Amino acid sequence: MVWAVIEYWGNIGEPASTAIPLALILLAGSGFYLTVKLSLKETYRPHVILLLIGSVALLAALTLRTSVTASYVNSDIPVEMIVYTQTSPDLKTIMTGIKEMGDRTGDGRRLPIKIDQTSGFTWPWSWYLRHYENVGYPTYNSESNTGDPTAKVILVHSKNHEAADKAYSRDYLEPKRIPHRWWFPEYTYRNVSIVSVLGSLADFGAWKRLASYWLNREGVAKNIGSEDSYLYAREGFPQLKLLSEDVRSGP
Repeated sequence: MVWAVIEYWGNIGEPASTAIPLALILLAGSGFYLTVKLSLKETYRPHVILLLIGSVALLAALTLRTSVTASYVNSDIPVEMIVYTQTSPDLKTIMTGIKEMGDRTGDGRRLPIKIDQTSGFTWPWSWYLRHYENVGYPTYNSESNTGDPTAKVILVHSKNHEAADKAYSRDYLEPKRIPHRWWFPEYTYRNVSIVSVLGSLADFGAWKRLASYWLNREGVAKNIGSEDSYLYAREGFPQLKLLSEDVRSGP
C-alpha cells in the first residue's frame, strides 16, 4: 500500500517527501482498523497486539518529527500554530549588520542608532543594544520625523514610514521593510465550520492541502501576519539576506 500511494503521488506530480509520510499515516490507520476488527476474535489476539504496537510506534515517530520541527526548525517562524506571535528572526540579522557597520566605520559600540518606540518596538532592541552607548528610543510621527543628522541606523514603525521617507530619503540608503513581530494566520482555521469540513470530505484538493501543511507546513507562509518596521541606514551598512523573504516566498 505504501508503494502504491507513492507511485500514485508521483504520477500526479507531487514530491515523495509528502507521499511517504502520507502513506505511513494511511498504513497506521489501516492498522488501527484491523486492530479493532481482529480484537473481536481471540484467535487473532497476538496479531492485534503487534498491530497495536506498530501503530503506536508509527504515530510516536510522527509526533517526534513534529515536535523537533516545531522546536528547532520553525521555533520563531509562524508556519507552526504553536508559534502564536513571535519576534522576527530578521532582528538578529539586522543586529549582525549593526555590528558590522560599527566595525567598518570605527564607531564600534558608539554607533549612533535610533529606534522608534511606537507599538512597543523598543523591545527586544533594548536588550540587543544594551552594550551600545549611543542609542535613542524616540517616538516618531509626522511631526517628529524632521531628520537626525547623527544617526547612522534608524528603525521606524511602518505606520510612520511615509513621514520618515520625507526626512531620510536623501541621506540614507533605500529603506528596507522588516517584520518586527509576526504571527500565524489564524483566519485559515477560524472560519472552518462543520459544514465546510463535510463539504471537503470528497475534495481531493482539500486532503492534499491538509497533508501538505501537516507534513511539511506548506500553504500558509505567504499569509503570515506581521507588524513591520523600516530600516534606514547610511552608507556602510552591509547587504543582508532576510529570512522572512525566503519564508514568505516559499510554498
